[in-house]
Amino acid sequence: MNLMLDQGTTPGRYATQSEVPMHRLFIGASLTAKATCDDEGKPVQIEDVPAWPSTNPNVANVAPSADGLTAKINAVGPGDAQITVTATTADGVLTSRAVDVHVDVPTPTEVATFAPSIGKKIRFLSEFIGQEQLKEVLVSKLRGAKIQQRSLPHMLFCGPPDWGKVTLARCLTNELGTEIQYLNAPAIKRPGEMLPFLTAAVGGSILLIEDIDALTPALCEFLLPALEDFRVDIELGEEADARTISMALKRFTAIGTTTKPSRVDKRLARWFAVCDFKAYSVDEVSRWVQSLATNAGIQLPSDSLHLVTNSCQGSLSQASALVKKLRVY
Repeated sequence: MNLMLDQGTTPGRYATQSEVPMHRLFIGASLTAKATCDDEGKPVQIEDVPAWPSTNPNVANVAPSADGLTAKINAVGPGDAQITVTATTADGVLTSRAVDVHVDVPTPTEVATFAPSIGKKIRFLSEFIGQEQLKEVLVSKLRGAKIQQRSLPHMLFCGPPDWGKVTLARCLTNELGTEIQYLNAPAIKRPGEMLPFLTAAVGGSILLIEDIDALTPALCEFLLPALEDFRVDIELGEEADARTISMALKRFTAIGTTTKPSRVDKRLARWFAVCDFKAYSVDEVSRWVQSLATNAGIQLPSDSLHLVTNSCQGSLSQASALVKKLRVY
């Protein structure tokens, strides 16, 4: 098996003194791995996450793509790690290769030089820190959708404010290579204000409905046919001249976010697969803070990292706000 590693815009590849290939990555950066057969150069199936053991998971971890043909080696924290890449060839033979990774914080000069690549936002599930069980479920849904060539099922992201619900929806959009529309439910007062979002949807696109529990009964009534049958009923005229026409829609995926799932209209809720966000561990919040600080070009000593992490109270937006303040001062 050949193993190809693509760094994209991530800088810093080098070799150790023993001439064993090693890859230097900044915290929050990643390598893309693709396995091919030695003789024919054809892609081979990469195994699932358990087939990617690391000698130090706090330094680096790996997540496969939805189709299983590529995977990302993600830099988590400073240090060295060796990851074994396992794949299945066309004739069913398991084979593996080792990848050595060195992860550290960029110097101020490197931050200035590589700012476009260091400062990128989280774009894919493999780059999203935490919510591991939920991400496994989403990866499974993505595989099923791609195999069956259909849109994802409607989903309801439930969790406290600032836990990354919108970010995770954006990651799903990028995994699918499709479009996303943002609908702020509290700002919608009449069905007609919702109509442009529905008619603009393209096949397989995502409609993100933030604070979906804020939709009024009338708006829920208007949205139901779109979720059930991908159509909307539009009333034209008044009183005796009134008539209703039905307009077909492209098959899209609605993702609702809520901090109060019990308040979501029951008629809507039955069309959504519930995805509960779990509380972030102290280690996961620390990794978020370290990643945000690295993107901002800030080197955080361990005691400062510990202090900022404890001040976040599990909120990702609080972590982002604190790191921005550090950048100012």
